[in-house]
Amino acid sequence: MAFEDIYRGYILVDSSGLIALIDNRDQYHDHYDLALDELTRDASVRLFVCNLTLYETYSHLRRRFTWEKATELWSLISTRMHPRRLEFRSLHEGKTREILQTYRAHDLSFHDAGCAAMMIENKIGRVFTFDSDFSIIGFERYPDL
Repeated sequence: MAFEDIYRGYILVDSSGLIALIDNRDQYHDHYDLALDELTRDASVRLFVCNLTLYETYSHLRRRFTWEKATELWSLISTRMHPRRLEFRSLHEGKTREILQTYRAHDLSFHDAGCAAMMIENKIGRVFTFDSDFSIIGFERYPDL
């Protein structure tokens, strides 16, 4: 699939965006909070989140903060975002490995490559993140920093 075939109104939420929203001391917190408000008011936007991202985000928050802070993730997802859930399964591993191979000169994580595989499959054109790895692959990051 060519990148011109993807739909820019579909946005995948990445762990860096979720962490910035939950951690009010994060340097991007206010910026991402406003950006999420914009997205949720735009009827042409559909948010998505991958199960890999939820697992990674919870683990990061749990290690860095408390169990209570980590569980704010579920509240954020259910009360503010209402994203469609994407399930990464073993059948997605082949495309993920292909992405890792293609971009092997970069320090791309399995999580980011797995999300990219899900984005390609679901024709998702943008990602709610400040992680530059998604730009390397060719996706548009939102919001711009």
